[in-house]
Amino acid sequence: MVLTVEKLASGGDGIAFLNGKAVFIPFTIPGETHRCEIYSQSKDYLRARSVETLAASPFRVAAPCPLFGICGGCNLQHVDYPKQLEHKRTYARESLVRIARFDPGELAIRHGVPYGYRNRVQVHVTTDQGIGFMKAESTETVRAKGCPVCVSPIATWLRRENKKSKPAKDIESRIGKRGRFAIFSQDEKLYMEGETAFAHAKVGALEYRFPLGHFFQSNLGLASLLVDEAVRGLSGAHAADLYAGAGLFSARLAQSFDQVTLVESDTVSLESARANLPPGKGNRDLPRLGMEGRIAGTV
Repeated sequence: MVLTVEKLASGGDGIAFLNGKAVFIPFTIPGETHRCEIYSQSKDYLRARSVETLAASPFRVAAPCPLFGICGGCNLQHVDYPKQLEHKRTYARESLVRIARFDPGELAIRHGVPYGYRNRVQVHVTTDQGIGFMKAESTETVRAKGCPVCVSPIATWLRRENKKSKPAKDIESRIGKRGRFAIFSQDEKLYMEGETAFAHAKVGALEYRFPLGHFFQSNLGLASLLVDEAVRGLSGAHAADLYAGAGLFSARLAQSFDQVTLVESDTVSLESARANLPPGKGNRDLPRLGMEGRIAGTV
């Protein structure tokens, strides 16, 4: 059937409509017309794939990654970057209106660079004993000979390792047998989960130590901007950091608040958060209180 894409979903798929039901079509752009085939149906929506582009968007560009559309990591490389930002602003605002029932008005755009920005990534051992990522909408893996969205040390590491016949065998001797593991890099140093348990990152003027296999921001350039905007002008007696992680926000809040309460279910990350507090504030004990399965630490 022939469908015209009307907008982008938050996950990056184009959305068309058929008999009032949303149809999600990967790798399409609003305004485009595609000949499609439906491959999945549910009560509320359909999923389709484009088999022919009948009318392409002027904002369609060539994706720089040869694995785009195969690897499941990216879904917007086919869209001109400034246009990507406009679409992201649109569906962020629509989500607030539809789900939170709150209209924030016009949202400002804050952005970094489109490529070479990702500091932390989870890689998988492929079936041919290479290193790569999960395929899109699949449980299979694909070997990645580089990655344009990763910072240079990670992209270089992928290229170097995958020139070998079976790089996973060499890596296994260093980190043990793992089907997947995280790697992190900032300022040329490369950390590999299994080889080390913790990594060090600088966000703005602060240094952070975080557990490599646990959550931490993957785009440190924008993380710095995010923290600055979130805490700017805030001060007082008591602040709460919900989903505190390794203390990305807490460390900054502790500079301008007398007391900060951290709420976090991951005890390893919470211990890192204590170490990441400003000098003089990390030496006090963190009393632990059960809060619906979460851990709370007050400093």
